[in-house]
Amino acid sequence: GVLDAEEQGELLTGMLDFVAMRQAVESNALMPPPQFTANVSVDSPFDDPCPSVDHLGRVFVVTRDFACAKRAQVVSRIESLGGDVSNSVSKKISYLIVGSLGCELWKAEGYGTKIEKAVDLRRAGTPIHIVPEKHWFENLPS
Repeated sequence: GVLDAEEQGELLTGMLDFVAMRQAVESNALMPPPQFTANVSVDSPFDDPCPSVDHLGRVFVVTRDFACAKRAQVVSRIESLGGDVSNSVSKKISYLIVGSLGCELWKAEGYGTKIEKAVDLRRAGTPIHIVPEKHWFENLPS
């Protein structure tokens, strides 16, 4: 679309405000607001090395957006292989499959509640595997 004069003015003002804020942060005159650094982790939540994925009788949760298929297709494939799919992370799940779209934002935004809860449960001794979409997809049976 085309911006009208008022929209152009609002966009320009917003950009100038952003540049002024960035310059203030870079010159140490201003610290970034807490939400820019809260819940940030630079460690990967994924199992390393990634485990083999056994679907039969296991409980899965899928989170984030997937590049390989729509979420409904991922759920359907898990169920066709004998797995069950839950909507929430709990001690009962075996695998959290994480879609790859949006993962690059983790350093700025944090993992999200499902991944963070799975990481916390795993640290407490619950055997939950956190697996990236790519590993899950590449290891599907033919």
